[in-house]
Amino acid sequence: FRQTRRHFGERIATARDPLPDSRWKMSGSGCSLRRELKLLESIFHKRHERFRIASACLDEISCEFVTRGEERVRIHCNITESYPAVPPIWSVESEDPSLAAILEKLVEMKKGNTLLLQHLKRIISDLCKLYNLPQHPDIEMLDQPLPADQKLLQHHRSRERRSNLIIAFILP
Repeated sequence: FRQTRRHFGERIATARDPLPDSRWKMSGSGCSLRRELKLLESIFHKRHERFRIASACLDEISCEFVTRGEERVRIHCNITESYPAVPPIWSVESEDPSLAAILEKLVEMKKGNTLLLQHLKRIISDLCKLYNLPQHPDIEMLDQPLPADQKLLQHHRSRERRSNLIIAFILP
């Protein structure tokens, strides 16, 4: 059984072309992506019974879907610097056309700020159906709003306090 990677979508960036962390630090989408990745890693940790995030960084995610027989379906995602305007690019290490069909359906999904979470929810749900497994309850956690980034909140609160002080000083 030969394994190859099948790619869906326009290939703009690859894991071989890592994006420096500094490109993402100041952008709003980078902050959102960081929060999405943190949420994913907290839900689908490396010992999760059904779906695991093996590794995640700002430009690539590697994950595994665990079937009944402990067989693993390896799925990869490349994320461009333009995310979420440009959707993630998914690939699977398999020649199975049913797995390819699952990834091809992602093109139909609407764009949004949490497109990565929406894609993963669809992938996991479709894989559960394909392998006749019950949908894992953790999948529903992907519908929740992203947790606020504590550093980002502190930064905004600090700026707000400084603005209020300036206004209070200027106004009699």
